[in-house]
Amino acid sequence: MSVSHRGFTLLELVVALVIVSLLAAATAPSLQRYAESSRYHSTVRDLVLSAREAKRKSRALGEPVDLLIDTSAKRFLLTTKPSKLSFDDAVAIPDELEVSVVYAREVSPGDGIAAIRFYPEGGATGGEITLTRPSGAGVLLTVDWLLADVAQKRVSES
Repeated sequence: MSVSHRGFTLLELVVALVIVSLLAAATAPSLQRYAESSRYHSTVRDLVLSAREAKRKSRALGEPVDLLIDTSAKRFLLTTKPSKLSFDDAVAIPDELEVSVVYAREVSPGDGIAAIRFYPEGGATGGEITLTRPSGAGVLLTVDWLLADVAQKRVSES
């Protein structure tokens, strides 16, 4: 009479766990870089789309629309009522990104809040938004004052 045993030995299980652990340790840094890269690209896309939406919305409503950027709290939003400011619906900018804005101070609703205003006639106050990654690379978004067009340019590492 023969007895057959099904299953794995303890040694086989330990070897399998060691292999899985080594694979996890090797892929963790690349997964982290992928997540950071994904957040960066998503933020750039959201800012560009928000600026273009502000231009479109201003023409449709027949009134100015502001793209407001709170650089200290790292968030941004669109509004037609900058005097009744609420950042409840603001889009967050990831903590690892540095943000700086060149803007017309006259349209800013308060200290530390940058504003780029889009007018129904098609123009804007103009401005520049720079997003920088920890590596020093990043992007410069430029809003043209004459046509309110949004241009994107890479900023290389220093």
